[in-house]
Amino acid sequence: MSESSRVFRAGTRGSRLALIQTREALDRIAALVNSAAPGSLAFRLEVFSSPGDRDRDRDLASSPEDFFSRDLDEAVREGRIDLAVHSAKDIPEEPGEGLDFVWLPWREDRRDVLICRRGEGPEKLPPGARVGVSSPRRIEYCRRFFPASVPLSIRGNVEERVGQLDRGDYDMIILAAAGLNRLGLGDRITRLIPESELRPPEAQGALALTFRLGDPALRELRKLFVTPVVFAGAGISRGDLTEDVRDALSRCEVCLHDALLDPGALRFLPPGAEVLPVGKRSGSHSLQQEEISALIRRHARRGKRVLRLKGGDPGIFGRLAEEVRAVEDLSLPYRVLPGLSSFQAAARWGILPTSRGLSRGFTVITPRGDGGEEAPIGRDARAEAPVFIYMGTERAEEIRRTLAAEGRPPEEPAAVLFGIGSPGAAPIRTSLAGIPEAVRSAREAAGDGAVPPGLIVVGAAAAGSWTNHGLLAGKRVLLTAGGAVRDKAEEAVRDAGGTPVPLPLIDLVREEDLSWARDLRSRDWIVLTSPAAAGFFLETLRELRVDLRGLPRIMTPGRETARALEDAGIYADLLPEKDFGADGMLKAAGERDDPGKDETRDGGAARGAGGLPEKGVLPEATGAPGSAPEDSGATPGHGHGDGDADRRLSRAFAGKRVLRLRSDRASLRVTLALRAAGAEVEDRVLYRNVALRPEKLPDFDAAFFASASAVQAFASVWGISALAGREILAIGKPTEAALLALGAPGVLVSPEAAARGAVAFLAARELGRRLGGTN
Repeated sequence: MSESSRVFRAGTRGSRLALIQTREALDRIAALVNSAAPGSLAFRLEVFSSPGDRDRDRDLASSPEDFFSRDLDEAVREGRIDLAVHSAKDIPEEPGEGLDFVWLPWREDRRDVLICRRGEGPEKLPPGARVGVSSPRRIEYCRRFFPASVPLSIRGNVEERVGQLDRGDYDMIILAAAGLNRLGLGDRITRLIPESELRPPEAQGALALTFRLGDPALRELRKLFVTPVVFAGAGISRGDLTEDVRDALSRCEVCLHDALLDPGALRFLPPGAEVLPVGKRSGSHSLQQEEISALIRRHARRGKRVLRLKGGDPGIFGRLAEEVRAVEDLSLPYRVLPGLSSFQAAARWGILPTSRGLSRGFTVITPRGDGGEEAPIGRDARAEAPVFIYMGTERAEEIRRTLAAEGRPPEEPAAVLFGIGSPGAAPIRTSLAGIPEAVRSAREAAGDGAVPPGLIVVGAAAAGSWTNHGLLAGKRVLLTAGGAVRDKAEEAVRDAGGTPVPLPLIDLVREEDLSWARDLRSRDWIVLTSPAAAGFFLETLRELRVDLRGLPRIMTPGRETARALEDAGIYADLLPEKDFGADGMLKAAGERDDPGKDETRDGGAARGAGGLPEKGVLPEATGAPGSAPEDSGATPGHGHGDGDADRRLSRAFAGKRVLRLRSDRASLRVTLALRAAGAEVEDRVLYRNVALRPEKLPDFDAAFFASASAVQAFASVWGISALAGREILAIGKPTEAALLALGAPGVLVSPEAAARGAVAFLAARELGRRLGGTN
């Protein structure tokens, strides 16, 4: 532990399960932050009991909601510890006074399970069988599926409950899979209960941190585990949805929507998204504003992607300010996406707010006051409204004089906005008197003396501002990748509060020769070592109408490539559980018992050795390892320097027919290793990297490189010196090597070779700075 580490006092209950899950969670948090900012934080563990530990007689079905968290949270509130680690299901839905919380993203299986004595099963339960349960939900399950059984209350920790079963106190018990798995008792599970039979609580399998409300350091730490709340305008009909709003809908996990909304907009939500109608109509409110705000805060702190969807534009009579303040008060990140308002939609019928020769402006006003009471809309009320002036920067001084002559005070708030919609655009805050100077400053910044087009705002609204609470707030991140990698990186940068600055330097072009796809059934394995390779592979299969049921088995080096396949319903048969990259893939290949069994997908072949984790087990946002770039990994002959590993690979792949699809820049390491193992490898270039030459290098604070080819393309246009004074983030050893070979200083290498994980690494580094662990 570094002397400069920020040491947090963490509390937990004393059961074996509580200690195991707490230590694992704290270790993962420390590893995530300290890998990016060494010496930033550490934890000192303190053990407490709870009313639930001391009172073994009370039936849990009627216990208070803080039965297992009360003492810990009192210690947090009183300052005896900084934070407490809980099973998320043990904390109240809303934290107690003076407390705040966050759910951690590392979840276990949330399902319930049946446990019988060894060698017995639920199908053999006798009439009157005693079933140990601890909640009304499980009692109802017993009555429905085992009507002849007798549900009885059971108490004690997990091991004690299993012991009560084994000694004959019960014939069967129902527990959560999560606790058994964390304790290494998964072998005692007789049957996993499908969620369709017994829906588990959302919190089951999750862990939560509670801490003092307003604790600045822990609020910053929480930002690693939450995504921005998105306040978005849905327009007037589904056809009005902007691309950004559609994207937010497609990634949303919890959608709170208004009544004044085209229901068709909700069809863009992903399956499983929770939809909460919270609409308000004149004189009829389904929920009070405070309740809506509480729902937003609750789901955001549970790590959910929350979308607050409003009809029209959220900034026009949408109570946006109240809801934003509700998340700002907790320093939770958020974004605002405008929408088409009804006054704009009126243009469909020829009702134009402005029209040459008819009107040069318009007023938007409501006759309802803050509390719903009647309010004036006369000339004086309209005169107090903010003024938005288009195309006025060339006449800034005249505008100032005119408004001043009408009685507007010189100190009245004003703002001038240039380049709205461009990366990094921000208003110039000023006053009515300062408008001309703001425009002059913009002219000088332009460099060529031109007055940029802009919007002038005068009135109280001009003083309004949002606070960017993301860890990358104010940081412009140059993204040199293209395609899916760029899209994921943009999303991750926005999630962290940064400004993505896309600058694709490489275009990926598929080869015209697709003869490799003619007889895929003759292969035993296909090797795909990048998300781009997976994408072009799937594109080709669709074009040629290839029957997916006849595909050979597929190996990939990491999750990003595997997930690209999963989107098409194809699951990687070989994926390393750790050590992502070519080395890890080849090692996993050599360790398979029988990699040639069930060569195609016909008949439902067994799937996914080391396969994809369930959602939430190792989310990328935590910095967990991910997929490797195309040219990372092993050296020829497997390259481990491990004779046993080479022999295992030979036993597994000798004589196997392998198709390796790659880019023209990819290393031959995987191909040579498999050939050295005795495999018959057809190595085909599936796509080529074509360098692009952008005209201008935009301003940026950090640069993200996902491939050596992008590094070379950047250096050929601007030289590596253009990176001086900026943070340089790379994924993959070849990318790092290319940067270092050109003399790039201080290259940061993400432990996860995937866009989202790399950006999370950058965010964790910023957190380390804020905690004082790195410069």
